[in-house]
Formats: sequence, C-alpha cells, structure tokens
Amino acid sequence: MGLSNIIFFVPATDTPVGGIKVMVRHCETINSFDGGAVKSAVFFPQNANFKVTWLEHDVAVKRDDTFDRDTDLIILPEIWAMSYGRRLRAGGFRYGIFVQGGYLIFKEVENLLEKDTRELKEIYEGASTVLSISDDTTACLTLAFPAIRDKIFKTRYSLKEDVFFPSHEKENLITYMPRRLPAHSTWIVSQLMVRGLQGWRAVALYGMSEQQVGERFRASKIFLSFSDLEGLPLPPLEAAACGNLVIGYTGEGGAEYWAPPVFREIASGDLKSFTASITGAMDLLSPHKDGILFDSGAAHAIETLRSTFSRAAEGEAIGRFVRQMQALYA
Repeated sequence: MGLSNIIFFVPATDTPVGGIKVMVRHCETINSFDGGAVKSAVFFPQNANFKVTWLEHDVAVKRDDTFDRDTDLIILPEIWAMSYGRRLRAGGFRYGIFVQGGYLIFKEVENLLEKDTRELKEIYEGASTVLSISDDTTACLTLAFPAIRDKIFKTRYSLKEDVFFPSHEKENLITYMPRRLPAHSTWIVSQLMVRGLQGWRAVALYGMSEQQVGERFRASKIFLSFSDLEGLPLPPLEAAACGNLVIGYTGEGGAEYWAPPVFREIASGDLKSFTASITGAMDLLSPHKDGILFDSGAAHAIETLRSTFSRAAEGEAIGRFVRQMQALYA
C-alpha cells in the first residue's frame, strides 16, 4: 500500500526548543495541503498525553502507539536514531531521520564503542529518507555516511510571520539567550555592565513563549548569538527578522544565512572581540529609534531573509518531500 501518514516522533519537552518547533511546523505544513492524500501527526513516545504549552500550534497529535507498516512513515529526530531506529528497523517499519544538528548524530554512541557506530551507520543506511536542515548538516552527514548521499533531502523551516517582524519603535535593548554557552554570555554581559551600559539594558530570554520572545525581539536593537555547533540556529534568524543587529557565533550551521549588514560574525570564544563589537554597535545604534532599520541596506536584507524563510518557501520544500515519499512507496 502507499503512504498515508507521516508521523514525527517528538521529545516531550515543555521548555522552548527550536528543533521541536520545526517538527511541529512541518507537521502543520503537511496537513495544510488541500486534498492531500498524506496526513501528518506528532507523537510523544515518552508521554503520549503530553501537550506543548510554550508554542501556539494547530498540530495533530497521535495519542496511541499503534503504527501501520504499510501506510506509515515515522520520522525520528537524530538524537533518537539508534534507540528508536533499532526497534523500527527490527519491526519492519518505514522510518526516516530528521537531522537538525549534524553535530548531534553521534549523541547515542556510548563510550566510543565501534559496535555502536557500526549499528548507527546501518540505521542511517536503512532509513527511507534523511531530512537535513542545512548545507552544514548535509556536509556532516555525507562525511559520516557517504552511502546515504542520495537519500538526503534538504528541508527548510519558516519564521512565524505574525510574530517575527520588524518594528520601527525600538529601545536601547540588548537581548540574548543564556541556554547555550552560559559562561560566554555571563562574561560578556558582565563586561558591558562593568564598563557602563550608558542607557542600554541587557536582558536574558529564557522560559518564554514564542509570542513573548517575538515581543522582546521587536523591542531590542541588538541580539547576541551564542550558538554552539548547531545545524541552522533559529534564534539569531528570528532576532534578525525583527530588525536586530545580530552579533556573535554562527554555530557553524548559521553561516548559511550569516551576512552583513544584519549579522556580524565573531569567532567562537573570542570574547574580547565580541565585547568590542557590541560596544561599537551600541554607539552606532543608540541615537536611532528604529535601530538597524535606519539603514536601507539592512532593511532590504531583513525582508530577503523573511522571504527566504517564509511559510510559502517551507510549504514548497515540504510539498516536494511528500511527493518524493509518495513516489518511493507507490
């Protein structure tokens, strides 16, 4: 039988995580296709009754753990490729792997055991498809598993356009997320404070809903990126879409969209240059109520980003993916 359902296995995590947001959006996108023969749902294997409270969504949730070998395609996050991929493969189920972090593919390899890396290779090679979030992620995958090159499908995520948009009424506000590399953000913000913020504020964003993060980004002029080995970091992109000058680390994957005048790249760990770049930006943007948007080149670059990472662009990519999977299982 052909493909009828695409089911995303999602961690039951009630704190904001970009990777979960992307899987939920992909599921919503598949279900938005008019007359689509393929439907999608998320499944929380750790807790089938789990509810995501930090993200507004209209996603279908599968509450039972019964799957059909003939009609279902199960998509695993890369952090569960071995643990769940092993069971699905043994049970004869169709599965794919969604890699949003090329630097997480060996997360389940314990103690660098060769048998684990060999099994992981077999699981990737046995997958129906491997979704990749970025060029950097694809490079990581093909380096590790060259035999899966033709199975890799580069997908795209989208910005929520009614949440992440520019505002021309900004504050002298610097925002950052301390979840990644907290020692770096603590050092930098302390440096700014000891030097004197001179009418600016630095605010850490954590434990917030998507709507609350969007409000902060629309108010701030500068966002500090502490991305660390990520497939395609979402917060710097969301901050840029709201009209922030983004200063900091690309996390490797962010290099795909990291370009002046909206982004300033700092080599990871170069805290002194990071601090100097921030203070220079504070001097530049302090007198402008609309921050970086006073620069027409930056305003144009932001609109290009919002178009590149739009729901329409995501829908086109996901549509091609679904058609490819239908053809594979016709």
